[in-house]
Amino acid sequence: MDKILLIDKPYGMTTTYVTNKIKKYFNAEKAGHTGTLDPLATGVVPIFLGKLTKLIPFINENKKKYIVKAIIGLQTETLDISGRVLHVTEVPQLHLETLKKIVKSFIGKYTYVPPSYSAIKINGIPSYKYARQGKEVGLPERISTIYDIHIAKSGEYTFELEVDCSKGTYIRSLVSDIGDKLGVGASVASLRRLSSGSFNVEDSNKFFSLIDSQSPIFFNPDDLFSTVEINKSLLDHLKQHSNHKKVNNEFLSNLSKKLGVKSNKDQHKLLTIDEYPVGLINNNFNETGDYIYSDIKLF
Repeated sequence: MDKILLIDKPYGMTTTYVTNKIKKYFNAEKAGHTGTLDPLATGVVPIFLGKLTKLIPFINENKKKYIVKAIIGLQTETLDISGRVLHVTEVPQLHLETLKKIVKSFIGKYTYVPPSYSAIKINGIPSYKYARQGKEVGLPERISTIYDIHIAKSGEYTFELEVDCSKGTYIRSLVSDIGDKLGVGASVASLRRLSSGSFNVEDSNKFFSLIDSQSPIFFNPDDLFSTVEINKSLLDHLKQHSNHKKVNNEFLSNLSKKLGVKSNKDQHKLLTIDEYPVGLINNNFNETGDYIYSDIKLF
């Protein structure tokens, strides 16, 4: 089983648990995922099965979209409703225009401290394990980009935001920082990832329906990379080559004109035989867009 599967992760499950269940269900040799979601969060998680796990380092998920519901006046140790309550603050009347102004102030470069209850590793150990022991680890500041953010709904004690942001942004921190600017604090009540790079929740399989024997919908790798059909002879030649790292354009062109690099838009080429993925060429460019070298990864 060598496939890509998008899963709409249910509430309350870890991403690792869902990935392992899918691996077992499809009897796949290997399974991996991109973009870990908190147990509280739902939404799209791309799962790669079998040999296609080798594609994971080359997947571009630099832009993500979320919808998040926040409770105003509540602060917890995890920055969401799953954690121990630290403070409850009386909330004065919330003026929508004030909230809009504060929310919009976060567009652009966003500097923040990630939650201590996170999977960020300190000396090889996830930060949340230190936090559970009551140890303060002092995570360093991070910089993300908030491309767009707007209020979807607002109430007396809650608001919902749609957020377009860069990879690695902790929405819990964003909500907490918005709460701080409001002067009353805020915590995440629910979080849903709508998209991650080319992957959308609308194209995802429902986890429980899938486990309950619903026919899976697989994601086509052609939607991620330009595809080049090769023959077995060329593949055998590549397998005999001793080094597939930092080969040049001449080497690729001599193999096949279809493999030659023509522009800096030509970043990845997925190699297939009879439409079955057998390898990937990753072309590297410098900051000015000039070609440097290529790496070939065979499956």
